[in-house]
Amino acid sequence: MSVLNFPKNAQPVVVNSHPRSGTHLCIDFLRRQYDQCTIKKTWNKDTDDLYFSIEGLLDASANVKSVARKGLRVLKSCEAPIVKYHCYSEGTLNVKFPEWMDYLSQSKSIYIYRNIYEVLCSTYIYMQTFENPGKGVSLSEFIRQPFSGAPDRVSFWVNEVNHQRFQKKTLMLSYEDIIYKTEVVLDQLDAYLGFESKRRLPLLPPKTYNIWNMRWQRLFSSYPNNTAILASYNGITKLYPDKAFSKDDLNFINGFAESTLLDLGYTTKS
Repeated sequence: MSVLNFPKNAQPVVVNSHPRSGTHLCIDFLRRQYDQCTIKKTWNKDTDDLYFSIEGLLDASANVKSVARKGLRVLKSCEAPIVKYHCYSEGTLNVKFPEWMDYLSQSKSIYIYRNIYEVLCSTYIYMQTFENPGKGVSLSEFIRQPFSGAPDRVSFWVNEVNHQRFQKKTLMLSYEDIIYKTEVVLDQLDAYLGFESKRRLPLLPPKTYNIWNMRWQRLFSSYPNNTAILASYNGITKLYPDKAFSKDDLNFINGFAESTLLDLGYTTKS
């Protein structure tokens, strides 16, 4: 790929996470409360044009040059454009697209984490919606599957979260704090980003579980509330950890994750 013409005055904000940890909640929260992160949606844009998912560069079926052009358009569309990726992609992105990652290494970085029990349940539902090794297996088998170099999905979460905890330049935010301590989180974001939030009410973007509402926003709203990716499998949109996991499952999860959960202020289930 030819040398990329990155905008010199942009101040990108990188949002990364383990999948199903509140990535889009954070993206939409930033878009709602900071003019610097807001891109107006016009007739020729979809909701995924309001931020840049850099993992699109890794899609084997995508035109890399077209994805890169889209990324550059997003970077030039506002003062602090949002760039998204999941941390398991970081190594591959560094190898295949070092120019992008070098540029983004100078950016503000926010890592979103969430209670592992909820993460595993939500990831399980999502993984049933397309072809991958997690589709069609039980939840018990799913959490024990090797994933991205880790011996199981629980160990991967533990390793990723603990790695991110020691990144000095990264702001760690919990999904739960965004939901329940929203004003405190806004204070943290103001200080970290160097911007003044609008404190627009309601503070959080209104949530939708309705695919038709999402489609209406994509078509007619200049500033859609949500960019979330909804997941449903056999009519199920959510699993509840207290019912979904067996006692053996909880023992397995806690055996790897208990120390990290407690360090992060969570309580364990048994």
